[in-house]
Amino acid sequence: MERDRVRKIVVNGRLGIDTLSRHGSEVILAFYYPSLLVLAVLLVCIVGCREDVPETGDESDTGVVDMSFTEPLFSGGRLLDTLLAMDLDDDGLREYIVTSIERQGTMPANARADQLEIYKFDTATRKWKPIITDTLFWAIEYDLEELTGDRASELIVSIFGGGNDPVTSSGLVVYSGHNKRIRKLLEQEEGAPRVEQIDGSELPIILLHSEFWPEFIPRVEATIYVSDLLSLVDGNLRSVSAENLAFFRKEADYSLKSYRESLKETISPDTLLSAEGDREVEGSNLYVHAAETIIALDQMGEMERLRFFWHRQQDTLRRLLSEEEFDVLKELYAENIMR
Repeated sequence: MERDRVRKIVVNGRLGIDTLSRHGSEVILAFYYPSLLVLAVLLVCIVGCREDVPETGDESDTGVVDMSFTEPLFSGGRLLDTLLAMDLDDDGLREYIVTSIERQGTMPANARADQLEIYKFDTATRKWKPIITDTLFWAIEYDLEELTGDRASELIVSIFGGGNDPVTSSGLVVYSGHNKRIRKLLEQEEGAPRVEQIDGSELPIILLHSEFWPEFIPRVEATIYVSDLLSLVDGNLRSVSAENLAFFRKEADYSLKSYRESLKETISPDTLLSAEGDREVEGSNLYVHAAETIIALDQMGEMERLRFFWHRQQDTLRRLLSEEEFDVLKELYAENIMR
């Protein structure tokens, strides 16, 4: 009986040895007394728990992936401009934005970059890979704004193509990770787009500009105005001008105020006694404010108010402006009222 008892304990001991061996232990135990069985169980637990504690070592031993980002190397005359880390797609992991420039040839004085790359870590290859490589002519400013409504910021790049006309030369590019997919949401190469928070809008929107430029005035004196309001809510580009008429009404009120002030100055006694040439210089200022008013009233969609303005002011404008200026205003009014 004692022999059977010893045999049973030894068998239990061998089971313990097998268990420990599967956990990578070199411990060999033989049990001859029941009191030692408790100690054996404790040793099994202690040694077995060691497998959950990672030991120091290289990547193959620890399973830790090296995700450090190394600055890209450029060849030729290409130089690094900006290295920015941000979580574009809100997945808890950072992407890296790299901008650079080739300092050769003719470019605007304020040009910062002509290339933008977005790098994302590839878990399959355990390497950083560019998922977007864009050519920009030229990037002059970077900003972060939340435009889509998902609480993650978009990357906004202001671009400038050179020249003395801000409307045709200034643009905007917007990169987003909305819905966990990093992509370019907007590329507007002209229109002097500007991101702005306006009254009545929960998120910043993009103001797009146009210009009214008669041939008889210098280009730099062209009338620049907001022609459209763009939204990127939910990652979709759409016009929201019709939903924000209060914005255009405010613009129209300001233009009317400027026109009245200009009109008052133009018909002052000093102006009326001036020479014809001087009157036309004053009239040109009046012409600009009259054009801005016609455009602003049209933008806000109040055609009756536009008709009222023109019918009340056309005789005064015909008298104070040059024939060329008045004819241009008349044509501008006709185009807007008939549209």
